[in-house]
Amino acid sequence: MKLAVLAGLCCVSPLLGADWPDVKYAVVRGYFYNVGSEHDRRIIDGNEKLDSTVVNPDGVELSRTQVARLLAAINGHQRIHPMTACYVPQHAFIFYNSWGRRVAVFEFGLECLKGSPDPNTAGPSYNFPALAELLAELGLPLGPKFKSPREYRKKYDQMLRSTS
Repeated sequence: MKLAVLAGLCCVSPLLGADWPDVKYAVVRGYFYNVGSEHDRRIIDGNEKLDSTVVNPDGVELSRTQVARLLAAINGHQRIHPMTACYVPQHAFIFYNSWGRRVAVFEFGLECLKGSPDPNTAGPSYNFPALAELLAELGLPLGPKFKSPREYRKKYDQMLRSTS
C-alpha cells in the first residue's frame, strides 16, 4: 500500500506544478540597473553578460529569510493590479547554482508593475510593495521616482484606486 501511495505521488506531483523558479540554486543576488529608465532594457544583455548599466555588478547577496520573502512576493497570492503598456525594469534578482552559473532571473519595474521571470513560469501579478521593502532592506535604490517603501506603497495604492 505504501509503495502504491509513493508511486501515485511520484506521478501526480509534476501535474501540480512547482513554485518559481523550480530549479536548484545556491545564491540569490539583487541588482539595480537602467538608471536612465529605458524601456525594455534587460539585466542580461545580448552577450549573456550583465547589462552595462548595472550599478552594483557584484550584486547584494540575500539571506535565506530574504530569499523566502522574495519567493513569497513572486509566487504568493497577489493583489490583482492593472496591466500597463510600459516595461521599465530597474531591478533584478539573479539565482546562481553552486558553480556560480546563472539558473534563473527575475527582473522587474516598480513603476510599471511588471516583472519578467526566466524561466517564464510565474506571474503576471507580483507583490510589488513587498519587493520595494526587500530592495530597501538590501540597500538598493527604489529608482528615481521612489525614495522609500512607504512612499512607494502610497503611490501603488493610489494607482490601484484610480484604475478600479
